[in-house]
Amino acid sequence: MRAVVYVPLSCLAASLLLALSACSSDPAAPEVDPGKENDGGGTAVEGGGGSAGTTQAPDYPKGPYGQNLESVIKDYQFWGMRNPKAVNYTVDDTNKELISLHDYYNPTGDKSKPRVLLLTWSALWCTYCQQQAETANDEFKTWNPKGVMFIEAIFEDNDYNPSRWANLTTWTKTYGFEFPTVLDPAIASGVYFDKSAAPYNIIVNLTNMKITFANAGLLDAASAEAEFVSILGQ
Repeated sequence: MRAVVYVPLSCLAASLLLALSACSSDPAAPEVDPGKENDGGGTAVEGGGGSAGTTQAPDYPKGPYGQNLESVIKDYQFWGMRNPKAVNYTVDDTNKELISLHDYYNPTGDKSKPRVLLLTWSALWCTYCQQQAETANDEFKTWNPKGVMFIEAIFEDNDYNPSRWANLTTWTKTYGFEFPTVLDPAIASGVYFDKSAAPYNIIVNLTNMKITFANAGLLDAASAEAEFVSILGQ
């Protein structure tokens, strides 16, 4: 059926292999973040000094939530830009937007709305994140009309410090992003992955909010396309 090779996050022993194919080659790669578990479906992430709140859509799928394949992803909420180009790639506390996963929950599979989500965590210091970002907006323009939404979360700057508004401006303007880009400073959301193996990519079926693909390292375009097509039924 699917030709995609999945990487379950519970297989911590695989993190070394993933790191070899990802940003561990960057000088002074950061240490692995131990992560943390959040019990609730709604997860608030602070950015730019403001709190995103913890309210989630009442019809969001109930837990248990997790990061393994076929687990329901938590209703993460971030501050950022919904369309960076539309605001001239500039964001701060005065124009930040709250972006939540429940915004894209599509239980009926309405084809006029996104049915698949590619959620990516990147850092400015990460060479492979930069490489993936170079083609991200072109991929978005190809797949968004077919029902795929992209969201990119920036977690650290060039010096491995927690991400800030200026980092969103730099990243989105450099790569011309037109899709939601948000702050997740120092991975405050609690998502667990080996930071030295960034970028980290999750694909979510928006009809049930279940994770169907999770992989650390540069996203293979063919694998992503196969997963998109599988969920979209094309």
